[in-house]
Amino acid sequence: MFFHPDNERGEPRASRVRAAKRICLRCPVRARCLNYALEAYERHGIWGRLHRGGA
Repeated sequence: MFFHPDNERGEPRASRVRAAKRICLRCPVRARCLNYALEAYERHGIWGRLHRGGA
C-alpha cells in the first residue's frame, strides 16, 4: 500500500496513494513516521502522509 509496484501508473497509482494517506490520518505514530522519513532521507513511499518521490 505504501510503496508502488513496478510500472504502476495513472489512476491505479493515484488511488493507492490516496488509500495509503487515508490510513495515515488515523495512525498514532504518524509524526514519528514522517520525522523518520525526513531524517533518513527516504526517497520513496508514503511516510506520515507525505508522498515521497517514486511512490
